[in-house]
Amino acid sequence: MTAQKRGLGRGLEALLVDVSTPIRAKEVVQLAQSQPSPTLLDDHAVIAAVTLMKAIQKENANLVKEVEALKDLLDDFEALVQNLNIDKPTL
Repeated sequence: MTAQKRGLGRGLEALLVDVSTPIRAKEVVQLAQSQPSPTLLDDHAVIAAVTLMKAIQKENANLVKEVEALKDLLDDFEALVQNLNIDKPTL
């Protein structure tokens, strides 16, 4: 049983997802090439899929960085509140 978090930082762990195993572009290309694709249109579809995948991964990485920065800000705010001995319900 884990201790229940209190204060402003509760629930942020749910936003910090594990992005350590992103789908690699090479895997997408291999998957696309595993099926016969004699037309040029299929090659464009592969390029579009890889480009879209990279954009989504970059967006996810930016969101994770933003969440981590917000968590650090909340931690700093909670430390300030504790240093000033301010009762949280009065905020």
